[in-house]
Amino acid sequence: MNREILQRHLRRQGYRQIVTAQSGEQALEQVNQQSFDLILLDVMMPEMNGYEVLEQLKSQEQHRSIPVIMISAMEETDSVVRCIELGAEDYLTKPFDPMLLKARVGVCLERKFLTDRQRDYLRELETTAYLDPVTRLPNRRALEGYFQAIPAGEDFTIASLGIDYFGQYRDQMGKSSAETLLKQISSILQSNLAPEQNLAYDWGAEFIVLLPHCPQASALEWAETLKTKIAEAKIPHPCSPVSTYVTISMGIVTTADRGSSPWELIAQSDRELDKAKQEGNYIASQLLTGTTYDQS
Repeated sequence: MNREILQRHLRRQGYRQIVTAQSGEQALEQVNQQSFDLILLDVMMPEMNGYEVLEQLKSQEQHRSIPVIMISAMEETDSVVRCIELGAEDYLTKPFDPMLLKARVGVCLERKFLTDRQRDYLRELETTAYLDPVTRLPNRRALEGYFQAIPAGEDFTIASLGIDYFGQYRDQMGKSSAETLLKQISSILQSNLAPEQNLAYDWGAEFIVLLPHCPQASALEWAETLKTKIAEAKIPHPCSPVSTYVTISMGIVTTADRGSSPWELIAQSDRELDKAKQEGNYIASQLLTGTTYDQS
């Protein structure tokens, strides 16, 4: 009955290609047989519950990018937290609020569209000269395509990240060790980005990250988390005066102005990075309305 109610709501909202499953096992079978843009998954199901289905979906590379909205009559914080930790994009409680259902389904599908578009664009890059040969990341030129996919009027952030005292590291440790370090930092960065966020590598041990749907406060929270992740990796840096381990500095620019070119914004984030590098293991951030933030 709940499936029928949900299906009726979705059809009224204009969605026509809807597939239902009576159990977790059947849902997994259907996902393996055809492509889906969004999965709405009930927590309480016979035999295999929604948590188990979600965990299996997110453990498989080919299904990991499909957004999942969990549905439950339970409003307990523990249930919501568990779903988010397992990889769900959102959580809805029963009975359904049609307006809330429409909004959350719409947001998930929009992000899926953006993620798919970026994935297809990245595949095109793999056959061009837009990939850095060491990190295998898109280079600075590749960011223009990502930039154009951001909806006008929406806050987004560009972050320039630099490995502190990388030149000294390369001089003492050698080219091979320096390239290994770049790959290690690249891996950490990639594992701490959402699907719709984009990472590129620039010359001089600098990385550029484009964060759509990201106001300044969220960008700073992400930056602090990233600093912590790199510190936890404890990669030795024998030449750094700020730490015995590898650290990064960041220059962050947040704006909703699509009138500026990506190159102007990247140049601004590079200037913020230069400020941060003077301290080492530092974040310098600017909101393009004049607000400036510095954090060691």
